[in-house]
Amino acid sequence: ISINMISMVGLLLATGLLMDDAIVLSENVASHLARGEKPFKSVIEGVLEVKAGVIASFTTTVCVFGPLSFVKGDIGNVLKVMPLVLILVLSISLIEAFLILPHHLAHSLRHYDPSKKNRFRGFFESKIETVREKALGRSVDFFVSWRYLTAGLVIGVFFVTLSLVAGGLVKIRAFPDLDGDLVAARVLLPQGTPLSRTEEIVERLVKTLDEVNQEFKPHQPGKQDLVRNVNIQFGQNIDAYEQGPHLATVTVDLLTAEKRNARIDDIVNSWREKMGRVPDVLNLKFAEPMIGPGGRAIDIQLSGESLEDLGDIAHEMAEWLEEFPGVYDVNDDLRPGKPEILVTLREGATSLGLSAMDIAMQLRAALYGRTANE
Repeated sequence: ISINMISMVGLLLATGLLMDDAIVLSENVASHLARGEKPFKSVIEGVLEVKAGVIASFTTTVCVFGPLSFVKGDIGNVLKVMPLVLILVLSISLIEAFLILPHHLAHSLRHYDPSKKNRFRGFFESKIETVREKALGRSVDFFVSWRYLTAGLVIGVFFVTLSLVAGGLVKIRAFPDLDGDLVAARVLLPQGTPLSRTEEIVERLVKTLDEVNQEFKPHQPGKQDLVRNVNIQFGQNIDAYEQGPHLATVTVDLLTAEKRNARIDDIVNSWREKMGRVPDVLNLKFAEPMIGPGGRAIDIQLSGESLEDLGDIAHEMAEWLEEFPGVYDVNDDLRPGKPEILVTLREGATSLGLSAMDIAMQLRAALYGRTANE
């Protein structure tokens, strides 16, 4: 666990719940004091009286937030920090609520005299008492008197809320869509592709990017260029766990979201459309920064005994998925690797004094040459 945005949210939630526990305990002790009980007895009776409620509140919080720590995947790695921090802090708060806080209350109320009242405190207490009795008290009396109507309204509002979600009026989105200022095009070609071919693809990407810039430029404030900087990296592609001249990444710095009059989705879609399909390119992915955990939107895993069959199935599935509107950048991680020739010795070769090492050294010398001894 580290200090980050999610753990800080957990601490903020815990702070609110800690305040609730302290207020409940302190107010109940104050109610016992108002009845004329001794301070020490008021503290003991007040704490014991609400003990079950405070523990029930803690248990409810654990039941609500605890399951988040068992969520799998990238989203689970992000969210599990919140319940861990929240439950840890609340567990410590139980010790504070039942041991430390009562001790402080008993100590501070040793010389409590109800006949001596502070005017400043009395002014605010009278105002709060008025609100509690006239506004809150009357409302509670009304709802209790019409309890069946109140219960029916609550249940009705609950079902209306469910219908809003089921009907699509209330969207469920874990993280908001925020426009960034970076766009990247990641190129993946087959193993063994020469650098010259990769450079041709990158040159075409830069050319189509300039067309996108000219398309959006007239709509920007002061007709500014949409593209600020272009960075090209050969041999790198974070989506492919390999290296070589068949990889390339083109990173584009755009006009900041506050200044430009174009959504990043529109820019990426225009670039993708102008680029079109490129022969012999295994994957061309146009990526944009996102809020929240990274990773693919949909990840399908295939398993089997034959790599050839898996490759055919993956290819057919990719073609099928691309038929759906809105599906793009479909890619598989099955890489055939570089061409390889396997050489085995015939039977009886070892009797002639030949070994696999001898053959390997001869092949290496034939391919790379050999330095004669001086």
